Amino acid sequence: SKATVAREAALAMRPEASIMAHHGNVKEERFGVPFIKRFSVVLNGLDNMDARRHVNRLCLAAEVPLVESGTNGFLGQVTPHVRGRTECFECQTKPAPKTYPVCTIRNTPDKPVHCVVWAKEMLFARLFGDPKALSELDEEDSKQETEASGAGEGGEVDGEVKKGEQDLSFFLRNEGEVALDYARRIFARVYGADVRRLVAMEDLWKKGGRKPPSPLENSLTAGAPPALGGGNPHATLSTAESAGVFVAACAALVDSCAELGELAFDKEQDVMVDFVAAAANLRMACFGIPQQSKFDIKGIAGNIVHAVA
Repeated sequence: SKATVAREAALAMRPEASIMAHHGNVKEERFGVPFIKRFSVVLNGLDNMDARRHVNRLCLAAEVPLVESGTNGFLGQVTPHVRGRTECFECQTKPAPKTYPVCTIRNTPDKPVHCVVWAKEMLFARLFGDPKALSELDEEDSKQETEASGAGEGGEVDGEVKKGEQDLSFFLRNEGEVALDYARRIFARVYGADVRRLVAMEDLWKKGGRKPPSPLENSLTAGAPPALGGGNPHATLSTAESAGVFVAACAALVDSCAELGELAFDKEQDVMVDFVAAAANLRMACFGIPQQSKFDIKGIAGNIVHAVA
């Protein structure tokens, strides 16, 4: 757990310290006001707004100073809150995370952030997350496929599983499939077949002078993919370079899945950022959107909090 890892990191710096790690949900009853009163100060490093508000209220009730910290993309902040002397964490209204329509992300992106949301929330989660879980983007995909095929509520057409569910199985790694072969197969699908499917949806491109996307199959060159983790993070890669990074990162991550199980995106993991940056830039290339540096995409990805609506 994060608590255990934090304890180990702190003890490495101060081995003489006495630190107890508690693994659990901060909103559990055992972490109520009596628990907070045991401390002279609370240092908060939670990663969601609801939990941060909860701890703020506990500290107010317990009259224990709170040092609140957090990050938003590359921006970090630390603020002290002392009852009766300073404003509390909730005295300043916090901006709600910006959301983006599912249909725009899936079908008609026109901004870099749309492509980053697609790469992080849809593609990364679909390839390396829980294979049985459907994101909001996947659910929309399945719904569209079902409506197109005429499936009823039971999800079957003439005794067959609805197309949306069949489609998701494509993204599973086949038994004995080499990681690089898997990565190239995924590349061909998402930047080839899926893009051609969008092009064929002619009604999408009749509105507002939208230009249909272009498939990228020819951008993937033969040979070994590049090494990951190097290069200038402020540089913008060519489409061919992004294709190589996509394959290399995808292969590395799918091997990690085989060893560790499902993965969750972490902006501090270079290979994950490499994948999302390459995937997003390739998506931008399909739709004629100016491509971005890895540094810029990392900032966008780290700032996305449940970004679909």
